[in-house]
Amino acid sequence: MGFFERYLSAWVGLGMAAGVALGLLIPEFFQAIAQIEYEHVNLVVAVFIWVMI
Repeated sequence: MGFFERYLSAWVGLGMAAGVALGLLIPEFFQAIAQIEYEHVNLVVAVFIWVMI
């Protein structure tokens, strides 16, 4: 296993912590992202789901 795969749980935790920290530091930015919707679907979330696929 490579370095990334070995510590995948740590990367997920760090990503979650970074998301919470950024949300607290610049909430206006994330509120603006949350308003980008089409037919009650957040387009940013939809794009990232397709990227994961």
